[in-house]
Amino acid sequence: MLKYKTMSTRDTAEIDVQNSHTADYVHLGTRSTQLVGIVHHAALPSHEVSVAEVAYHVSNDDLAVTFDRVQSRELMPEYEQAENRAAILIGESALMAAIRYIPEEVILMLDKSPKMIAYMAKYVTTLRTSESIEEWYEKMGFNSVPSWRKDAITERAGYWQLAGLGHPALSADAFAEASELARQKTIVPWQGDIANSRDMSRLGRVLRAYRASVTLLNLTNVLCCESRFRFAHEAADRLAHLPVIPGAPILTTTGTSRPPDKDFPITHPAGLFLGLEDLREHGGITDPRSPNAGPAITRVVRA
Repeated sequence: MLKYKTMSTRDTAEIDVQNSHTADYVHLGTRSTQLVGIVHHAALPSHEVSVAEVAYHVSNDDLAVTFDRVQSRELMPEYEQAENRAAILIGESALMAAIRYIPEEVILMLDKSPKMIAYMAKYVTTLRTSESIEEWYEKMGFNSVPSWRKDAITERAGYWQLAGLGHPALSADAFAEASELARQKTIVPWQGDIANSRDMSRLGRVLRAYRASVTLLNLTNVLCCESRFRFAHEAADRLAHLPVIPGAPILTTTGTSRPPDKDFPITHPAGLFLGLEDLREHGGITDPRSPNAGPAITRVVRA
C-alpha cells in the first residue's frame, strides 16, 4: 500500500510561509520568485505510482486552439497589474504541450486524487530532466505498461499538430522547449477537491499569503462530470475562495465522448468564461443530460 506524506488541512487563520515540509523525492528546481514557497504547503506524495494506476494519465480535452487564443489575456489591464500570476489546471491538462501558452510564474496542477498528484509530481520532474520524449516515456514507465497508454498521448498530440501547434510528443524542438519552460517555472501538484469549499478555502489562503493572483483556470470537463455541481454558479462559489482576477479566462469542456473515427475518448471546448462573474451569471445548468444545459457545456469557443 502506498503511503502519502500530507499536510494538515485543518482550518487555520494564517498560513506559515516559512516553516513547512515537502516530500523528499520530488525535485522541484525552480527559478527564484516570491511564489516558490507555495510548494512547501502542497500535500505531495512520498512515493511514486505506476502510470498503470492512474485513471486519466493524459487529458481528454481538445484544447490546443483554446490555449493558443487565451494568450490575449496578457493584454488585459487586470493581467498587467496582477502580482505573482498563477495558473490553475485540473488533472494533466495537456501540460507538456500547453506550457508554452502559460506565461504565469506558477502553475498549480489541481486534482483530488492522491495517485494523480503523485503521477503529476513525477511527470513534472521527469519533463525537467529528460532530453527527449523517448527518455520521458522510459522514465515515466510507459514502456512497461500496455501500449494504448502511450498511443493515447500520440493521438492527443495529433490534435495539436492539426491545429498548427507543435506538440512535444511529436516534435523534438517542442519537447526541448517544454522541458526548458518546466525548469524555469514553479509547477506545484496540489491535492484538492474543487467541489469542496474547505479545500478551496485553504488553497486560497496559501495563495493570498504569497500575494498570488490567479489569471487562468482550466477546469477541463469537471463542471459536467462532477455530480456535486448542478449549476455553474456552484463552481463559481467554490472558486471564489481563490484570488481570481476579474476577467481571468476559465476554460471548460464538454462531457467525454468517443467519436466513431477515434480510438480514444475526447472532450471539446465548450464555455470560455472571462472571470468568475461570467461563469456564475452565464454558465447555466452543467448537467449535459439536461435539455437546458447551459453554456458551460454547449457554448462554442470562437476566434
